[in-house]
Amino acid sequence: MLLISNNLLSIIPEKMARKYKVIPIELRGDTLVVGGSKYDLYTLQDLNIITRKRIEFKLYPEDQIIKEIEYAYGNNIEVDEDYAYKIFETILERAIFENDILKSKEITLDMYNSRSRYMRLKESISRLLSPIL
Repeated sequence: MLLISNNLLSIIPEKMARKYKVIPIELRGDTLVVGGSKYDLYTLQDLNIITRKRIEFKLYPEDQIIKEIEYAYGNNIEVDEDYAYKIFETILERAIFENDILKSKEITLDMYNSRSRYMRLKESISRLLSPIL
């Protein structure tokens, strides 16, 4: 079994680890080393977006990855069908948050709730992520 710290486990949400069958192995600066049973560009893109880290992939047998996930995260949880939508919403919230910080360094309730800006960002991110989702 790999010895994985709780800090590493907190970087990749449990549902994402189970859905994509990946496990965080090491964090080196802004690079997250993950183990998985198959190399998939869309998985790596999702991990990059969610973790905001560069992703380095290491190949492991699928049965070992499943055992590592079970050992690291505990009992199996159900990955629901709306998980891709939840990932999208998380990405959207982070994009809005980071956009606001870059523009003003302050976030006000009015800025965050701006419907038109929200819709423009959502459309942009939808176009960007359509191959992933």
